[in-house]
Amino acid sequence: MVRKSIAFVLALFCVSWMVEDACAGTTVKTWKNPSLKIDNLTKILVLPVRYDLRTGLSLQPRNELERSFEQWAVEGVKKALNDPKKQKRVMVKTLSEFCNEMTLKYGDVPESLDIFAQRGCEMGYQAFTVIDVLQATYTEKMPDFVLPYTSYKDAYVYNNKGWSTGTVSIPETNTITIPGRNLTYLYTGCQPKLFLAADYKGDYRAIANYEINRQYRGGDVIKVIELAIKDSIKSMFADKK
Repeated sequence: MVRKSIAFVLALFCVSWMVEDACAGTTVKTWKNPSLKIDNLTKILVLPVRYDLRTGLSLQPRNELERSFEQWAVEGVKKALNDPKKQKRVMVKTLSEFCNEMTLKYGDVPESLDIFAQRGCEMGYQAFTVIDVLQATYTEKMPDFVLPYTSYKDAYVYNNKGWSTGTVSIPETNTITIPGRNLTYLYTGCQPKLFLAADYKGDYRAIANYEINRQYRGGDVIKVIELAIKDSIKSMFADKK
């Protein structure tokens, strides 16, 4: 009878785990202009989230999707900036709320971007966010994997009279081939940027590059986007001074 070693079984398990999780993980990189005073912000405009979804999966209707993205962005900014301990409340508005406020104050919403930005500053808005989301699936071909292992075969021992006197275990080196397969991964990237309203044509003052790579086994991909939007915004505003 052939007995496979425990090491062989453990090796199979480890190989399977490494193959499935080789590309899994979350990375985030942030940058803030040293002159940016996050704690001085009291009124922020959250522009509609720009997105590119390439998963090929059925999603909720476009208008519902955009409302969800906008809601998560607003929630993310509020949670990142509002400090209950200091009783600080930062006012965070969507673009539609901003336009309604402008219409009440000025009677219209101008087509000129310069006038639009000027009015925003007059209304007390100090900054605005631009958020880009990309989600896509990709397939990675895993090659065949040849794994050596040791098995033991019992062999009878005979004396000089031809009688069996017992058995011994003889080690044998074998190999097993684990067939290659296609693994599908879900990539979700989110990049929020913060601009100052008084310098809307200038460069951003803070940014976060947030990426999630996970093996996709089915399920709701939208929840991953919600996590990416909220966590990336939190990372961008982290370590407030």
